[in-house]
Amino acid sequence: MPDPALDDVRRAFAEAVRERLMRRDPVPVPGLGTFVPRHEPSRVVAGAGGRRTLHPPADRVEFEPEPLSSPA
Repeated sequence: MPDPALDDVRRAFAEAVRERLMRRDPVPVPGLGTFVPRHEPSRVVAGAGGRRTLHPPADRVEFEPEPLSSPA
């Protein structure tokens, strides 16, 4: 059976991450890595037969994991 308190923590964490990403701030998660917002501008791509396609701008989130620690 799901733990309601754990669900509250998950929702609060997701909301905090979402708010920071909406401000285009990176979100570091110690021991895991960093969520990094990236903006891709619009671009025109030439296709076969001279046909061109417009790709609209997009905001994406990338995850950069922390490097694995080597045993000492």
